Amino acid sequence: MMASILAAMVVCGTLYLSITAFFPLYVKQNFSEIDTTMIAICMSAFEAAGVLSGPIHAVTLSKIGRKNSIIIGHFLILLTTMGLGLLSLIEATEWKTFYAVACAIRFV
Repeated sequence: MMASILAAMVVCGTLYLSITAFFPLYVKQNFSEIDTTMIAICMSAFEAAGVLSGPIHAVTLSKIGRKNSIIIGHFLILLTTMGLGLLSLIEATEWKTFYAVACAIRFV
C-alpha cells in the first residue's frame, strides 16, 4: 500500500510540476493582456493556499486520518492538473475569465 501511495505521489507531482512549468509560456503566447506580475501572483496562489490551509489541515488531520489525507490530496492534485490543462479551452478574448479561473485552480 505504501509503495503505491509513493508511486502516486511521484506521478502526481511530476504531472503538476510539468503543467505549471509551461503555464507562464502559454499565457505569454496567448494572452498579451496578462503581464509578468499577474503571472507571478497567479503562480504564488499555490503557496498562499499552503500557508492558509496548514493550520486547518493540522486540526482536521486527526479526524480524517493520515492515509485519507494523502488520498484526498492526490485527488485534489489530479483535479487541479486536469483543470490547468482544460484552461486552454478558454478563448484568448476572455483573458479576465482565464486569469480568475487559473488563480482559483492554483489556489486549490
